[in-house]
Amino acid sequence: MKSLIHYVAIFTALFLLASNAYAATLQVYPVDINFCGSENAQAIYVKNTGSAAIGAQVRVYHWDQKNNKDTLEETQALLISPPMATIPPSREQLIRVIIPAPASGENEQAYRLIVDELPGRSNLAEKDGVRFLLRYSLPVFVNCHHTQPDSTALTFSVDPSVHPAVLRVHNGGNQHVKLENIVLTSGNRKIVMSKGLLGYVLPHREMAWPLPENSKNISAVSFNLNDNEKKQTLHITS
Repeated sequence: MKSLIHYVAIFTALFLLASNAYAATLQVYPVDINFCGSENAQAIYVKNTGSAAIGAQVRVYHWDQKNNKDTLEETQALLISPPMATIPPSREQLIRVIIPAPASGENEQAYRLIVDELPGRSNLAEKDGVRFLLRYSLPVFVNCHHTQPDSTALTFSVDPSVHPAVLRVHNGGNQHVKLENIVLTSGNRKIVMSKGLLGYVLPHREMAWPLPENSKNISAVSFNLNDNEKKQTLHITS
């Protein structure tokens, strides 16, 4: 049986798989990249915490949302320098994300930066074994806003016509929203839908997430928005 290499996707909330046979050696920070005002370059750092050199590749995709799903399309709207690097043990590599031309208009633009750990001698799976490689997906926003988004531009609704029923969130505002710590109100009950990140909704887009089991007669939703510690509550529309 041939040895296998699998990618482990790590999205915005960054988590690491851990077991006796596997430990992450590739780390990336910061996890949010924002271009506000006239900024045309940002930096991320790719760190090797292991004992052997590792390779990394960085690519950028235009990020949109259609039919309640994220869509990614290759783009050259942003430049990555360097796009590939070999990182010695216990060292880190500076990666620059560059806007080659000034952003046009006032609309916020969304991208995803994909950072892949590359296969190499240091991470080859042993015979008949499996080796996991890390993949980070980092959000990038151009023409971002320094102010918090207006929560009144959000519409929450429950759609029971699908199975399982879903919570739909429409963002009518002009900047993205990052939804965290979702708690639903059902009569006198409080139902925790997510501890931490639920997901993003881009400007003028809609996303949907499955409701927890036995979530009936939901009347309101409480949440944290864009890392703001203040909890907000909105009523559910029918």
